[in-house]
Amino acid sequence: KYESFQRGRRLFYQEARVLATLRHPNIVHVRNCFLANNTAYLVMNYEPGKNLGRYIKKRKGRLSTNFLMTVFPPLLDALDLIHNRQHLHLDIKPSNIHLRPGGNPLLLDFGAVYHLDDVGHKKAQVVTPGFSPIEQYYASAKVGAFTDVYAIGATMRACIEGKPPPSAVERHAQDALLPAIEAFGGRYPREILESIDWAMEIDSANRPYSAAQLRDALLGRIPVPRAEDRVG
Repeated sequence: KYESFQRGRRLFYQEARVLATLRHPNIVHVRNCFLANNTAYLVMNYEPGKNLGRYIKKRKGRLSTNFLMTVFPPLLDALDLIHNRQHLHLDIKPSNIHLRPGGNPLLLDFGAVYHLDDVGHKKAQVVTPGFSPIEQYYASAKVGAFTDVYAIGATMRACIEGKPPPSAVERHAQDALLPAIEAFGGRYPREILESIDWAMEIDSANRPYSAAQLRDALLGRIPVPRAEDRVG
């Protein structure tokens, strides 16, 4: 297992280097990184709270409008900073979101982080069924801010529905997923449901092109394009 261990340690250090450059109230803060005991360590701030993945399971979804609007605009703001620094997270899912008291979110786990300048050096993708879009399944496919946007949309839907959405591969073959605006209309504001559906478009060209654009749609600052008007 020596080679696997060395690769894991390199990825661990990569995560530390990236996190050290990112300063945002909704991104986990690394204080230090060091080698000892033939392994590597990250020193992070202790943050009380709970894991979003476990919270969704406990509540069986059905999280409130107030909860969604407390958690996701700050996460999208943090994601916009990450993208502006030419990084992608590529592993956004409920278990990688920490909820501090009051619902103040913290984005965790940058082990899959990808630098947009790494053309020709694309590493094996981390894939989480239900939260990873179709382009993450294929080494030759292009990833971008729209890749993380899909994962945010899927995470929001899981908060409502209580379970991961179908995998992107299933949806690409035959999309049987009922749009959120139809499945949950009347229970949540239109802006939230339309934003989820926009973010979770199978074709990346049809999704918001940035985290900031999705955030603005979620907050009602911009309209969500009608399905027939999207570019793909």
